[in-house]
Amino acid sequence: MTEACLLAPIQLKKLPQCPKVSVLVSNYNYAAYIRQAIESVLRQTYANFELIICDDGSTDNSTEIIESYRRTDPRISLIVKENGGQASGFNAAYAASTGDLIFFLDSDDTYRPEKIAMMVEAYLQTPDAGFGLHRVQRVNRNGRRQGVWPRESRLPYGWHGEKMLQEGGVLSYMPPTSGISLHRSVAERIFPLPAHYPLAAVADQVITRFAPLLTIVLRRQEVLAEHRLHGANGYGQKK
Repeated sequence: MTEACLLAPIQLKKLPQCPKVSVLVSNYNYAAYIRQAIESVLRQTYANFELIICDDGSTDNSTEIIESYRRTDPRISLIVKENGGQASGFNAAYAASTGDLIFFLDSDDTYRPEKIAMMVEAYLQTPDAGFGLHRVQRVNRNGRRQGVWPRESRLPYGWHGEKMLQEGGVLSYMPPTSGISLHRSVAERIFPLPAHYPLAAVADQVITRFAPLLTIVLRRQEVLAEHRLHGANGYGQKK
């Protein structure tokens, strides 16, 4: 009789006391919002981070705006490439990253000032967890609030790998891109993300399906980012 093969969380490299955070941004034609996204990262109460922005072939003045910040802050890096989709932009940014933790930010979203500090604290308090979640505040084009997502009383927490396999491979109530993060040990198993259609436009959904199969999930119930909904959501339209 063959013994059943059980899925188990991977072993994570131990984090340093003050882990470096890599914030990855994949931008395409969001000159109207990228300035707010960058400034929200620069306002963080946690200082040990790098901000890596990949401009994915923008035809507006996004790169000029990003470059103006890069020139004044050494923590910011800019990668410019031909358009290939959101996932390809994150792949390029991740390849240049050096952080112990990998955070994601859509270029039309913003972080709240305590976002990185609170998530780093959660990782340090849960050293066997490699996939972090928190709620986001949905806002419209002008920043008007439109409700919190996910709306469930509790976000997923703990080990879900085997249950996911039994129930179709989907863990419900996942936040969007700006509400997820990874331990580098997990990111190394997931990247590079699929960069072909249609997965190139849904990088967050690829991550939220693979990460819980690899590691324990940690959560902060607080709202730590704003997720903007507007008529020009370039990647969102393809979702």
